[in-house]
Amino acid sequence: MNHHFYKTIEQINNTAWIIIYILYVAVLFGLSTTAPKILPYLDLFIKLLTCFFLILRFNPFNHIKFSNLDQTMAFTAGFFILSTTVTNEIVIAYTSQIKSKAKEKKRKLEAEYLNRMNKNTYN
Repeated sequence: MNHHFYKTIEQINNTAWIIIYILYVAVLFGLSTTAPKILPYLDLFIKLLTCFFLILRFNPFNHIKFSNLDQTMAFTAGFFILSTTVTNEIVIAYTSQIKSKAKEKKRKLEAEYLNRMNKNTYN
């Protein structure tokens, strides 16, 4: 693999991680409703990028010296699997809890409204 290919992979990897961090912050602070829908696709993209890089780079037919990019990608692979497993579960639990509370609040408001309407109708 040539130097240009490595630089391109490195730039794509770094950009994708920055986007993931921004989206996680947006989700956790409630700044975006579309971020939770985008995160699984971005996670999948990074997983596939990392998998293809590792398969191409470390196949049995390729005799290589371990470079800085190799070290970064190996670390990224391990860190990504760990962080997405933990973080995704936290984000999913957090957003489902918020949705559940919002639905309960909506149900209570609707019930109060109907009670008021019934009282006004019969008075």
